[in-house]
Amino acid sequence: MVRTAIGRVLLERAPQQLPSAYKRFAARLTPTDWVLTFNYDTLLERALEEEDVCYRLFPYRFSDIGLTSNTVDDSRNEVVILKLHGSIDWFERSGYDESAAIAANSQFPYQAKHPVFGVDRLVDPLPLVDGPRAEGDPLGRVYRVLDPRPLYQGSIGRCAPFVLAPSSTKLFYARPLHQFWWGLQRAGGLNLSIGIIGYSLPQHDAYSRQAIYHMIGNFFGYEPELTIGKHTKSKLRIVDYRPDKASLAEFQDRYRFVDWNRTELWTSGFDDDAAEWVLR
Repeated sequence: MVRTAIGRVLLERAPQQLPSAYKRFAARLTPTDWVLTFNYDTLLERALEEEDVCYRLFPYRFSDIGLTSNTVDDSRNEVVILKLHGSIDWFERSGYDESAAIAANSQFPYQAKHPVFGVDRLVDPLPLVDGPRAEGDPLGRVYRVLDPRPLYQGSIGRCAPFVLAPSSTKLFYARPLHQFWWGLQRAGGLNLSIGIIGYSLPQHDAYSRQAIYHMIGNFFGYEPELTIGKHTKSKLRIVDYRPDKASLAEFQDRYRFVDWNRTELWTSGFDDDAAEWVLR
């Protein structure tokens, strides 16, 4: 019920006209960029589509699945968007598959119903991933619904979106998303830039604090003058809304593992100028 309520509220409150800051941000992304987001909404996907920017919602596409390793398919130029806490337009089909198996093996077989996957479905789900995947890949059971509004009408509880509701124990039911987290503790060292937009490190997300701590530590600690082509590693850039000294001090205390001498901070919130600045 909580997950469905989250999806309903976000859909109802989503602006019909996208904020220009989102569109500016999306237009500046390139295929070398990875965006890790904790947002459940679909504003970024909408912005990318309006700006005609190709993207995928999973880490890697494969061209071949091997016994011990897979061959990465890098033939497409795409921005990578990883929604670390799921999305209001994602639905996981394991529960339906269990119901369908029970129905098929019943003494009096029948067809299992489900608003996303059943014969009575209200929408047409699309696989979140594409291309070859290893057998049993949990991401292969997650589907995206381009227009989920019919699923949020009527009574709560018919089916819930695949989002990790706010909780200190959410990782216990996050298995399909584990691939999004693999390797984050080793990331950052070879990145030429890292930006953080509007993430306050909530106390119930201690695991995300750990991942960000490692990523930023690698960014600062490995090859601080790293140069690739014409580009040299920049300072860490952080965008947040901290209008006074007290709120700024609180924010810097939460991010006390950051080297502020090697960090640029934008404190007036995410606006058009911030969207340009963070990706410059």
